[in-house]
Amino acid sequence: MGEILGKRMGWLALPALLAMGWSLPANAQTPVVRVAAGGYHTCAILIAGNVKCWGYNAYGQLGLGDTVNRGDAPGQMGNALPAVFFPKDGAVKQLALGGYHTCVLDAAGDARCWGYNFYGQLGYGHANNLGDNPSEVWGGMPAAVIETQKIVAGDYHTCALKFGGAVWCWGYNGYGQLGTGDNQNRRNGVNNSFGIPNLGTGRKAIDIAAAGYSTCVLLDNQQVKCWGYNGVGTLGLGDTFGRGDGPGEMGDALPAVDTGFSGFPLKEIVAGRYHVCAVRANGVWPKCWGYNAFGQLGLGDTNNRGDNPGEMGTLLPLLPSGSRTWEMVGGYAHTCVPTSSGFVGRDRVKCFGYNGLGQLGVGDAVNRGDNPGEVAFGLPPAVELGLEPGTGFHHQVLGMTAGHYHTCALLGTGNIKCWGYNALGQLGLGDSTTRGTSPGQMGEALPVVDL
Repeated sequence: MGEILGKRMGWLALPALLAMGWSLPANAQTPVVRVAAGGYHTCAILIAGNVKCWGYNAYGQLGLGDTVNRGDAPGQMGNALPAVFFPKDGAVKQLALGGYHTCVLDAAGDARCWGYNFYGQLGYGHANNLGDNPSEVWGGMPAAVIETQKIVAGDYHTCALKFGGAVWCWGYNGYGQLGTGDNQNRRNGVNNSFGIPNLGTGRKAIDIAAAGYSTCVLLDNQQVKCWGYNGVGTLGLGDTFGRGDGPGEMGDALPAVDTGFSGFPLKEIVAGRYHVCAVRANGVWPKCWGYNAFGQLGLGDTNNRGDNPGEMGTLLPLLPSGSRTWEMVGGYAHTCVPTSSGFVGRDRVKCFGYNGLGQLGVGDAVNRGDNPGEVAFGLPPAVELGLEPGTGFHHQVLGMTAGHYHTCALLGTGNIKCWGYNALGQLGLGDSTTRGTSPGQMGEALPVVDL
């Protein structure tokens, strides 16, 4: 869960493109520069640097001062949907959405969080929800953590990649996902220290990802290390023993994931709820491991990887991405991979894994990736998002995100399209109708989110 930054069109996000003179289509609505999904809610950063959220709101995760869902009934979106957060110390540059909480990171490196807080996952040293009562979020709030370059959220925990490469984590720690060598929750009013995992002698993190109950980092020596829940191989260590919840399990004692990669360095790691993927700098042939009951690893079977010896390293198959994979996103049990054909405006998206709620966006409810030959890039079915107005080309995809059972794409028009489970309004379409399970629901028939 969380967000993927828009990087197409010369690997630049929308604000940079506009600064260079690139223009939005005349029919574009309020342009979006980032989109992120939590378990059952979605948020977007608008061009002005403020944030709007919609979907499930029982804990105030939309930050609107109440517990009313948004986006599941007519008249709740567009101008009727308030901005939840306005820039305080520079524009919001990144979002991280957990199961039921929301965090923003601004240009100054300050992170602020709201929503469900039973385990201290908001980072304020108490266990009170924020955003479910008036004036708790709107217009700015104290920073939960400062000097941060990236923030990520699991189901009930949050981690910050600090400037300088240290990692700080807080919230639920029942599986050791904070990497502190114990099971004590952090920043919950009982233990108010931040969890600072030992990454190894002299090591710094250059990227971070949070699965549901696990955390992974990409280190400055190109090693990937993971800790927390491991019952289905999420840590990629060839067993099902958790790490980080007992003394002596972190630092140099924590084994690195054997990805089997050589040559091109890794550029990022991406996590779903129980599976993790590593993407190389050249963008070709990523690898995924962990939970695979629905084919979300894209390997043509339903066998978990990383939970038994002999499944990692060179024995872990490459994802058959074909053309360049420029980003990946993971949901509860599905994965989406945008691939570039090399021509502007012709980007295509392939999703695989669980599809019972249409989150793969192919017009049916059939899982993909659990049988051989189903994840062949360049061949149907791919996500159909329609044509960009006035071009005759497929919509440019600048970024993507995946919630538990829904998926969203940020288009080159500055608009968002979302599909999959929608009972709580997380698609932002003014109803509770799931999209993507039947023919005729995708492409031109799928509305853009009105912001």
